[in-house]
Amino acid sequence: RVYADFTWRAAQALVLNGFVGFETTKIDANKRLNNLIPPSRVETTNDDFWTYGLAANIAATDKLTFNLSWQYQESDGALDFTSLDGTTFVNITEADDYTKKTLEAKAIYAVDPKLKMTLGYLYEKLEYSDINYANYANVVGTSFYSGLYADPAYEANVGYLMVSYGF
Repeated sequence: RVYADFTWRAAQALVLNGFVGFETTKIDANKRLNNLIPPSRVETTNDDFWTYGLAANIAATDKLTFNLSWQYQESDGALDFTSLDGTTFVNITEADDYTKKTLEAKAIYAVDPKLKMTLGYLYEKLEYSDINYANYANVVGTSFYSGLYADPAYEANVGYLMVSYGF
């Protein structure tokens, strides 16, 4: 696991932040369907995860501040199988793979030192790929597929107005 971040005060009214992170995991597991029978395979889960982002805090006036941030995440997972009894297994290259992009912009106005109003916008997009969802087909007339998880990818646009009071 590697993670690094920075903060730079470019001026009295401008602060920039950034970060980058990488993590890799490898997990070996024996799969048993019955405790009386030895496992038939060893399953190795590999996952590489990247994330990075930037943020800026801009004080336009004593009362008005702007916050902008952008973040990217990517996960690349795979399942590799080693047979213990001669059974043939197919390795899976798309296991819990996703990319997520987030953009947020906020304008914060301090009515007084305790009362603040925030106007914000959030955009997020998730693209998900997993062998469980590849070529998903909702078969009408069966009880197996409801369509509930047919497409876990999404794109969201959220606008909000928030009032906060500190004590």
